[in-house]
Amino acid sequence: MAAYWLLLFAATHYPRVELRGLPQQSDKWVHFLAYALLAWLFWRWWTGRGRPNAAALTLVVLATYAAVDEWTQSFVGRGTDPADWAADVAGAGVAVGLLEWRRWRVRRADRMRSGASGPGGRVGANRN
Repeated sequence: MAAYWLLLFAATHYPRVELRGLPQQSDKWVHFLAYALLAWLFWRWWTGRGRPNAAALTLVVLATYAAVDEWTQSFVGRGTDPADWAADVAGAGVAVGLLEWRRWRVRRADRMRSGASGPGGRVGANRN
């Protein structure tokens, strides 16, 4: 995670690279995907240590970092763009949402397999 984060920082503070042949707004997809990957790495790192609140922490840390990243780009001759920040946060948000959805599904399947149906008995029992 740290290596990717440093690479991302270096890439965003390097003089602007033109994406020739692509529509002007296509860099938003680059922002979206870069932060989706960073969110996945950060979330995995945080949850791998058994710590709670991975989703909230990942979103707060990455949204804050994205804002600082956009702001500091102005010091190296690059512009700041609120739409870039929005794409960063959207990428992180979608990644975290998918990760949490997957974690919920896995936990639910584990509970179903172990027979832990909650109050009242068997999995799938009619409780009329």
